[in-house]
Amino acid sequence: MKNQQEVIQQIADQIIAAAGADKMPEGAKAAFRENLEAQIMRRLGLIIIKNLDEEGLKAYEKLTEAAPVPSVGEMQSFLEQYLPDYEEKVKAGMDEFMAEIAGHLNKKS
Repeated sequence: MKNQQEVIQQIADQIIAAAGADKMPEGAKAAFRENLEAQIMRRLGLIIIKNLDEEGLKAYEKLTEAAPVPSVGEMQSFLEQYLPDYEEKVKAGMDEFMAEIAGHLNKKS
C-alpha cells in the first residue's frame, strides 16, 4: 500500500501530464506542483471529514489536536478504524477533482 505522500505525488503527476504542464520550465512546473499538491491535500482532508460519522469526527479532532499533520502510521490506523472504505471514497473524490481540473484546463484552451 502506498503512503499518503506517494498517492499525492502520483495524482499530481497525472494532472501535470494531462494538463501538459510537464513541458513547463522547471521553476514554473515546481511551483505548479507545489500548489497542486497543497490543493490535493486539502481535498483529501475534506473527503475524509465529509465521510466521518460523529464519533469519527471527534476522534479526528483528537488526532489532529496534538499534531496538525498526523504521521502516516497514525493516519492509516485512524482511517482503517473510522473509514474502512476510505480508498474508494478517496479515489472517487480524486477522480472528481481531476475532472474539475480538466474542465478548467479545457476552458482555457
